[in-house]
Amino acid sequence: MKLKNKIDFRETLPTEIVSERIILRKPILKDVNDLVKNGNEKELSYLTYYLPYPLNKKEAEKLILENQTNKELIRFAIFLKKNKEVIGLLDLHNWKRGETTPVLHSHQPQVSSPRLHTSKQFSATFLQNASAGGKVKIGYWIGKEYRRKGYVSEIVPKVIEYAFNELKVEKIIAKVLIDNIASQKLLEKFNFVKTKIVPGDKFLDGKRVDTISYELNRK
Repeated sequence: MKLKNKIDFRETLPTEIVSERIILRKPILKDVNDLVKNGNEKELSYLTYYLPYPLNKKEAEKLILENQTNKELIRFAIFLKKNKEVIGLLDLHNWKRGETTPVLHSHQPQVSSPRLHTSKQFSATFLQNASAGGKVKIGYWIGKEYRRKGYVSEIVPKVIEYAFNELKVEKIIAKVLIDNIASQKLLEKFNFVKTKIVPGDKFLDGKRVDTISYELNRK
């Protein structure tokens, strides 16, 4: 059976990931001021090597709208419950679903965790099993005021679960700058394995900087 219209698989996914102190949800235009407040930092621009500096409202809007147009990107706003503020972004990007045989369903999928929520019924083709060769990259940033409080360590296990159980990938990939020691330690804490060092991979602040690639495979 062929479907006439190509379905955006992202629309069938849970809309939130919830932890003790954080809600990961789709970024919305009302988040612009929070993103500028917490993302307008030269160090963040260097460490993420995609975040513009200075980060103004126009650039923040682009970050939000990109989530709607780039079908290989799932971007979450990191929303702090305590003060109802978006303190950063988390990306699952370059999402490749791999080779699969789609199956037609017409019901709400089982949610793998009570903390993953979906908002609607749907009729779509989606994957029940891990897709052969499926992979996704992970990246994230949090504003300076909110670092070293354990927020990233709190949400990363939930995102790993989401990637394997909802996106059905076999591999999660991360790339960090060689001088980003904090991110390297965090990835290793969650069993990401270092796979390669790429000399001079990024040109930042007038110099070439090495990167380290990490992978986490489905068990």
